[in-house]
Amino acid sequence: MKNKTQSLGFIGLMGGLGGAINAWLCYARIPVSPGYTDFAWHVIPAGVVHGGILALVAVGAAVLLEHQLPAAQWGALPVVGWVAGWWSWAPL
Repeated sequence: MKNKTQSLGFIGLMGGLGGAINAWLCYARIPVSPGYTDFAWHVIPAGVVHGGILALVAVGAAVLLEHQLPAAQWGALPVVGWVAGWWSWAPL
């Protein structure tokens, strides 16, 4: 895809799909129940948002850091991971 807006939309959509699949597997207790909690149905739409945010933050950071020095890219890695995890945890 040549259009960056379409590309980011597709990436967010696929991240959301992955989050939905993961959340549904947790809800369905596949492969096993986590044992410490029962998941309610609303974990599935929350998983969509969670997966979409993770994908968009990761790819967005990669696009922004594409032309930076490798030291800056590696230095940003823990920051991007923390921000992605923090933002994506909110819907859950």
